[in-house]
Amino acid sequence: MITVLGAANADIQAFVTRRLSPGDSSPGRITTTAGGVARNIAHNLCLLGEKVRFITALSDDENSKMLVSGMKALGMDISSSVTVPGARTSSYVCILDEKGVLFGAVADMDIIEGLQAEPVEKALSTLEKGDILVIDMNVQTAVLEAAARAAQKTDALLIADTVSQAKCLRCTSILPFLHAIKPNRLETFAFTGIEITDTTSAHRAAEFFHAKGIRYVCISLGRDGVFWSGDGASGRTAVADMPVVNVSGAGDALTAGLVSALGEGASIVEAARFGQACASIVCASEKTVSDLLSHDHARTVARSLLTIQEL
Repeated sequence: MITVLGAANADIQAFVTRRLSPGDSSPGRITTTAGGVARNIAHNLCLLGEKVRFITALSDDENSKMLVSGMKALGMDISSSVTVPGARTSSYVCILDEKGVLFGAVADMDIIEGLQAEPVEKALSTLEKGDILVIDMNVQTAVLEAAARAAQKTDALLIADTVSQAKCLRCTSILPFLHAIKPNRLETFAFTGIEITDTTSAHRAAEFFHAKGIRYVCISLGRDGVFWSGDGASGRTAVADMPVVNVSGAGDALTAGLVSALGEGASIVEAARFGQACASIVCASEKTVSDLLSHDHARTVARSLLTIQEL
C-alpha cells in the first residue's frame, strides 16, 4: 500500500499560442482539470498499477465534487481525507508560454494549509512495515512531523516531494526520517545553499542530504534530466530530444515513478530512470497527468534513456 499525503487542487491552465506580452491579453486555450502535487502523484501511481490511499482536505463545492469523482474512478482510497464544508477547494491557476514552459502561477491553498495534524496522525496509525508514505510540502510542518512519527512507529518508508522553493524548508525538521527526497534545483539551493551547475556541485548537494540520514536523493534538473545518488553510487539520467508540451506535471510523475520503482525493490539508478521515463511521458501531454502513462510504457521509455556523469 502506498499512502500519499498533501494537496488536491482544481488546476486552471492557460495555454498561449504566441509570445506573451505583459499587460496585454493573449489568444490561447483554458482548461480546468484535477491537480495538486500529491493528488497528481497519487493519480500517476494508480496509472502505474499501484494500490493508493490519498489523504487531503476537500470541500463540498463543485470543484471538490469533480476531484472526488475522478479519484474514485481511479480506484483511489480517499476515505481518510478531511472534508471542510463551506470552504474553497484548493485551486491553482497557471499560464504556460508558447513553448509549454510555466510563465507564472497563483495558488489558493488555504484549505490545505488548514489541515490539522490530529486527523492525519489518526489516519496514518494503520500504516504497516514496508508501506510507503509520500508527502508533499503543501501541508503545515506539524502535519509533516505527524507523518514522520507515524512512519517511524511502523517502519514505513517516508518519501518527500519538496514542491517549491517557498515551501520546501517546511520539512527541515523531518529530514533525518526520510528514506528518499526529490527536490529540484531551486529547492536544493534553498536547503543547501549550493547552486547546481556541474557534477561536482550536484554531488555536494546530494551529500548534504545523505549526511542528514536520507538514503536516496533524486534531484530534478529539468531538461538536463535527473541527478540521482544513493548506496554509494550516483549519476545523471536524461532523455535525448525530449518533446515538451507541458512541464507542469513532470515533477509529480517523476516522484510517482521513483516511489513505484523503489517500492518494487529497484536500485536508485533503476528508480531514477523509471521516474524520468514517467516524467518524459507527461511532458509530451497537455495534461498534468498523461492518459498514456502505464507501467509497461514507462518501462519501454526507461530502456532508451541515457545515463551520463557530466552535467
